[in-house]
Amino acid sequence: MDEHDDDLNVKVILLGVGGAALAAVLVALARRDDDGQKAQAAAVIDEVKKDAKKAAKAAKKKRKEIVTTASALGERLADDVKESAAALGADAKAAERDLKAAAWDAQQEAHDAEGRLRAAGHKVVDDATHLASRVGAEARNLAGEGRERISHLRQRDDGDSRADREFERLHAEIDKLKSQLGETGRKGEKDLFGLASRFSGKGAATKDDVASQAAAAAIAHLEKSLKAKAPALLAARNRAQVMEILQQDLGPTIRETATQAAMAALGMWESGRERAKDAAGEMRETARDASKDVRDKARHLKEEVQAETEHLAAEVSDQEDAIRVDGKRRFWRAAGDGRDAATEEAEQIKAAAQAAEEEARASEKEREHRGKSGLFWGGAGLGLALYALLDAERRETVLRLANEASVQVQELVRDLQGYDDEF
Repeated sequence: MDEHDDDLNVKVILLGVGGAALAAVLVALARRDDDGQKAQAAAVIDEVKKDAKKAAKAAKKKRKEIVTTASALGERLADDVKESAAALGADAKAAERDLKAAAWDAQQEAHDAEGRLRAAGHKVVDDATHLASRVGAEARNLAGEGRERISHLRQRDDGDSRADREFERLHAEIDKLKSQLGETGRKGEKDLFGLASRFSGKGAATKDDVASQAAAAAIAHLEKSLKAKAPALLAARNRAQVMEILQQDLGPTIRETATQAAMAALGMWESGRERAKDAAGEMRETARDASKDVRDKARHLKEEVQAETEHLAAEVSDQEDAIRVDGKRRFWRAAGDGRDAATEEAEQIKAAAQAAEEEARASEKEREHRGKSGLFWGGAGLGLALYALLDAERRETVLRLANEASVQVQELVRDLQGYDDEF
């Protein structure tokens, strides 16, 4: 019986020690599971950090690409602006050169026209002088022929009828001379009046009429003088009287006629020269105005080109600045978004890890608490039951063994706690 009791006591003690060892093993295993969860959380955090670094590198690479694209775009726009400005400057220079050439041609044409007018004026003066000398010679020839015919008519019986016929023939010759004089005057003045009409815008008919009227007036005056002196010429008895009558009466008439023709020619030449001067002045004014307009247009065109170039350069600069600012904003926004996302993800992971760790700790504590309490209460109940079955000596032995076991268990727990603190 005693041996049976000793075996039971040994079994109870071994059971208590085994329960304590099992509890210690369970506690160690729970703490190892907690270490595994911590390692998993640390691995997740490392992965999040790696992802954040990758996102930062990708954002930096994207920023470099944006800056490179913006620089290339700015250079291309600057080259286009330079090419446009060079083309506009070349066009402006070509237009200014063409306008200067046109103004120079207009001035040359004005000088040439003035020279032609001056030459035509000299030609008209020469033609008028020649015409006056020719009229004088014709008048002298007519006077000589008239004296001869008058003397011849005196010797005839039918003096009156012959004188009338000769007078009519003389009148016809005077008309012929008048027509020749008009044709010669018109031919000599044709070039001058043609050039003057080109610049003044008036026709040459008025000038021809004036010249014809002057010549007609001179010849009519000569005709009247001849008619007035015809009776005196017919009454003359000798050649000396005829020459005296012609010199006294017809000489001043012929000189006056030549003077009138010369004065008319000089008046027309002066008028043509004045009009030529006016036309040349108008041409100079027109050329000057055209040159001024050309300079103004060239200056305005140059100013417009400069303004357009400055405007394009300002737009390019603004676009380049906007692209740079936009690129920086996008980069920093992307980097900020990446950092924010990584931070949020890391915080979420940390929160999840902390929650898992807290839950594991809570479950571990709960399991440990439950295991310890169950083990304690089971051991206590079993000990009480066994203690009630034992006698006094065995009870003392059980109490002593229990005290020793509790001391050993406490030392074991302290050793395990010290081991955990070291690691």
